[in-house]
Amino acid sequence: MAYLFFDILVLWSAFLAVHTHPLPEFGVVVLAYIIGALGGSIPLPAAVGTIGGMVGMLILYGVAHGPAVAAVLLHQAIGLLVPVVGGGWSYLMLRRTLRTMSRQARDTKP
Repeated sequence: MAYLFFDILVLWSAFLAVHTHPLPEFGVVVLAYIIGALGGSIPLPAAVGTIGGMVGMLILYGVAHGPAVAAVLLHQAIGLLVPVVGGGWSYLMLRRTLRTMSRQARDTKP
């Protein structure tokens, strides 16, 4: 439930980031997220079904076209960028740890 709440909060915050006026209510964003995300069940590459579903639901609920598209694309970009940054940092830490372990193993060989 926390993951869902924070993911919806990121989408709502994306509307703040693109300076949407008037800002859609949080309930509208929740409904658009949940119903629009069902488009993700359509097997299309690059989450096109999810993006189209969310944008379509936001427009249906009265959000302007431009801010709806921009906010959903920003939401998707953040959703892709966070794991890449976290994974890259973890990879660098793992390489450093393995390098240290390899040196220790090499130094302890008879």
